Amino acid sequence: MKKRTPLYLVILGVFVMLFVGIMQYCYSSRVVMQRENVSHLQESYAQMARTFSLFAQRNWKLLEEWDSELPNQLYEMSQKEAWALIRKKAERWHYSELYMFNESGQYSTISGRQGIIPRQGNMFYSLYQEDQTNVLTSYLSPDGERNVVFAKRIEKPVLIEGTTYTGLVVSYRNDELENMLAASLYHGHSDGYLVRSDGSVVLSLQNRTEFAAMGGNLLVFAEEALDVSPSKRDELRENLAAAKSGSLLCRYGNELYYMVYQPSGIEDWSIVGVVRASAVEANARKMQTDTISLAVLICSMALLGVAWLIRVNMETELNYQEIKQAALKQQKELSDRLFTGMGRIADRYAVCDLEEDRYEYHEHLLDQPLYPPTGSYQALVEGMGQRYVILGRAEGAKVERLLSPDYLRRVLRTEKDILKFEYCFRTENMYAIMNVVPISWAEDGQLARVMLIGQDIGQKVELEILAHTDGLTGLFNERYFSRILLDQESRKIPFVLYYLDLDFFKPINDQYGHAVGDQLLKAVAGRLQGCIRSRDYAFRIGGDEFAVIIQADLDDRQKREKRELIVRTLTKPYLINGVSFSIGASCGFAHYPADSVKTGDIRILADQRMYEQKALNHREAGKAGD
Repeated sequence: MKKRTPLYLVILGVFVMLFVGIMQYCYSSRVVMQRENVSHLQESYAQMARTFSLFAQRNWKLLEEWDSELPNQLYEMSQKEAWALIRKKAERWHYSELYMFNESGQYSTISGRQGIIPRQGNMFYSLYQEDQTNVLTSYLSPDGERNVVFAKRIEKPVLIEGTTYTGLVVSYRNDELENMLAASLYHGHSDGYLVRSDGSVVLSLQNRTEFAAMGGNLLVFAEEALDVSPSKRDELRENLAAAKSGSLLCRYGNELYYMVYQPSGIEDWSIVGVVRASAVEANARKMQTDTISLAVLICSMALLGVAWLIRVNMETELNYQEIKQAALKQQKELSDRLFTGMGRIADRYAVCDLEEDRYEYHEHLLDQPLYPPTGSYQALVEGMGQRYVILGRAEGAKVERLLSPDYLRRVLRTEKDILKFEYCFRTENMYAIMNVVPISWAEDGQLARVMLIGQDIGQKVELEILAHTDGLTGLFNERYFSRILLDQESRKIPFVLYYLDLDFFKPINDQYGHAVGDQLLKAVAGRLQGCIRSRDYAFRIGGDEFAVIIQADLDDRQKREKRELIVRTLTKPYLINGVSFSIGASCGFAHYPADSVKTGDIRILADQRMYEQKALNHREAGKAGD
């Protein structure tokens, strides 16, 4: 029973922590969610305010154009003819009504209405106040519909049928503006309003769906109908009066609402957005619920796992030390047998501890060991880098890089992995193979110990070189030529192949004998070797035919220049046994992979181009003889 008590305490503690964590998460996510929702709503309604501002600028611009374009000859037209002209110019507007009026209150509309507006309470008369040329306002029509008007005093009065008009007005019904400007946010569960600093509504920018009973003043509606704290209500009033932005959460009926407001940039108006909290928070609340459910599920599964692991650990605790000791003993026995066996077959080997930077070196071939019997692994690798050069497919790599702990840990991940490369001494004609075998790993899974096994292959390399070399010239032979082409194709390495055939060599060979001919071929091979780099290849294909592989991606100019260099070098006079000989050379080339992705095709193409060049050389020689 005493052994189970800690487990129960752990489970109880985890559940308490989970409950506290969920409560903290709900609170913090709620705060973050509300802050982000307010930010997004303010951005949305700011965009709506910008849309209305652009709409207002468009109207002022069109009114400016009318002011400058109304023809002076309107006074010669009848009322009907004048409005017909005006109606044609106003086709691009979607207004409700267009007025012309004067300071006396006389007006005429595009719909044909005329009359006199009473001076008292008429918004148009404000245009004739000092420094007042434009008016943007709204009013309630007799049918109860709100209208927005743009009024402008024109600089050039217009005379129509004896009446002089000095002002232009275009008006829009609120519902028409909603159709033109409104954006349906949150599937219609939202409202947008432009209100003055005293809270009176100028117009709505969305179909009224939420606060349908608000009437004409937002502040009055907030006072009478909204469930909101007095401090927030006072803050709303003060911010609207001071043209500041803000937000609040309020309740209307059974619904909770976000209300955001900010200056619109027009007059003293502010834009106010009202959106149901359920519409704004729907996705966030679902994500929050899913997150909590997932956290509870994960914690429950983790607790079950922890309980099972604790039980298993309690059952195996007594046997752990015995198993560990047995494993260490077995590992030591295997290592001893391994090292004993290595001493019988390997020329030299070193057991290296990558974590402790130590090694133990054993030499079984040379009388004088190459390295001290023990020391720093880093020093051992640096010494090998100074002594050896990497060969084969890893040619060009540095010993220090291949044997660095970081590189070994990347490539030796399992017991079956082996790092193998060929190398030779920098100053001696000795060749060897290095096998790097993993021995053990640390508790964190990193490779800890390796064995470096060196095996001398000097004789083997010399035999391979003899098998690949032309006995007369010392160049590579045709068999190795075919092997190199296949290797280049498998590795997808670009190269240029030059095929060469000596011109006028046979007469020299027939006249002076094979001994002189052989000396001439050796001299040609020496010059050909001088035309290439250490990583390129030169071959004697047979007789007086040669080939060169340049391992580079040359352009057309470089390929031609290389051919000219080879031909120019080979056709210089040769002095053999006191006699000067001159020969010619025909050369064709093909580029892999530009000419073909098959090296067999590259070989055929270079050979064909060589024979084309030979035929051209013979024709030119024949013309010179004539």
